[in-house]
Amino acid sequence: MISAMNKLVSHLFSFQFRIFIAITLISTIFVTAAGWVGYHQAHQVVMAQLGMHAADVGTRLTATLETPPATGPDHFFPRGEKIVAAVLSRERKTTTVINTQSPPKQPAEDLLLIAFTQLETSGRNQDVITFAHRKWFTFRQPLSGDRLIIAAFPAEKWFEQLLVIQKTTISFILAVLLLTALLSMLLARSIMKPLLTLRKGIDRIGIGDLSYRVDIHQPDIARDLALSFNKMANSLEKSLIEVKNTHAELQEKEKLAAVGKMTAGIAHEIKNPLGIILGSTQVVLDTKRPWAMREKAASFIMDEVVRLDNTLKAFLDFARPATPILTEINLGEVFEETLTAIEERYREEGYTIHRNFQRNLPLMEADPGQIRQILMNILLNAFTAMPNGGTVNITIRSEKEPEMDLGDTGRHGDKRFISTRNPFTVARDWLIINISDVGHGMKPEMMKKILDPFVSFSDDGIGLGLSIVSQLVKLHRGHMKINSEPGSGTTFTLYFPCILKEAEQIINT
Repeated sequence: MISAMNKLVSHLFSFQFRIFIAITLISTIFVTAAGWVGYHQAHQVVMAQLGMHAADVGTRLTATLETPPATGPDHFFPRGEKIVAAVLSRERKTTTVINTQSPPKQPAEDLLLIAFTQLETSGRNQDVITFAHRKWFTFRQPLSGDRLIIAAFPAEKWFEQLLVIQKTTISFILAVLLLTALLSMLLARSIMKPLLTLRKGIDRIGIGDLSYRVDIHQPDIARDLALSFNKMANSLEKSLIEVKNTHAELQEKEKLAAVGKMTAGIAHEIKNPLGIILGSTQVVLDTKRPWAMREKAASFIMDEVVRLDNTLKAFLDFARPATPILTEINLGEVFEETLTAIEERYREEGYTIHRNFQRNLPLMEADPGQIRQILMNILLNAFTAMPNGGTVNITIRSEKEPEMDLGDTGRHGDKRFISTRNPFTVARDWLIINISDVGHGMKPEMMKKILDPFVSFSDDGIGLGLSIVSQLVKLHRGHMKINSEPGSGTTFTLYFPCILKEAEQIINT
């Protein structure tokens, strides 16, 4: 019921409905004004006809009274013409009454008395009165000897004509208004249809469907707008292809630069273990050395081989990260499963994890295994920064188009994350994860290198953990921000896009 009312209100205030109302209202005003003017002119014509007939009656009454014929009033008034008249003397006393009607004399005198009173009150010589449920046209006319004629005759047939004109005018107004409403509705639809088509095209372009084109054939400004829109879409599609190509070239250059750095790092990481292995091998092969020394040298060889194996595995994870197998997940549930296992392992070492997860988190597309790897690497980095134990705080919340400052990796305060995969993304919800520790923190010069491969600020680290985290976050179309102050701890903030159901609905439509 509420949804239907909202839809009705939205329709009532739509642009198409406003056009319809405006045209209909203007037409109503003009047609009503024209009808009123026509009826007013018809009323004047009828009153003019009554006045002409009254003048004719007055002339005949004057002739009857001045030179009365032997046959009486019927000589000047044909049978069937109903006239009531009276002659008043100078003292305004009735001297003669002429009545061509069949009713008795008394009603005629009452009619003339009312007519005389009305004419005297209004100061006019002609007027229309109602007597005995009938309309009468009354008038007065002077005679010789300071006498005065007061006369009245029925006016129904003239007012019946006026009533017919009134009904015809009203019918005409209603017919014109109905036709105008129909035409205005058709006009509003003809105006809105191409605009709605353009709006649909804009929505499709807005969600990244640059292949969509608007098809409008009306030979008017809407067609020109559609042509301009299609040109814009072509230009955007070409620009997007160029951006993707440029992005791919930059990625290739970044890969080559990273390979150079990794080669130097690998050489450094392998050179020292190989030197130890070489020296230990020489001790093992020297039969003159004590057996205990040769056993210790052999254990050194095994330790360095394990170290080399771990280094090569981490390098392969960094150089060739597995393609994520995306599924719909609840990030809070995945984090909870991972944290439960980690707490069991590190509780005895003095580490605690506080959680603050928003309820009813929106779903996201992610690889659960890689999400666990991201969380594990960040937590291990936090535990390393707190060698004597400490607390890690983790919060998860959702926000629509959050503001953020990605420093060198993004634009300050931008509320719309742009990527080559979804360059024209519409507003969507983002999951925001904050992981904070109370460790020793990092200096600014350390922050600049923290994501570089083979850069580690601990004695037993390889320096690939956070580099792998950065790669996995990007594979999930996310962003990562790191804030740290020496002595105050470090905070990792991760941003992941949620599933956008609205865009799918627009594409399907």
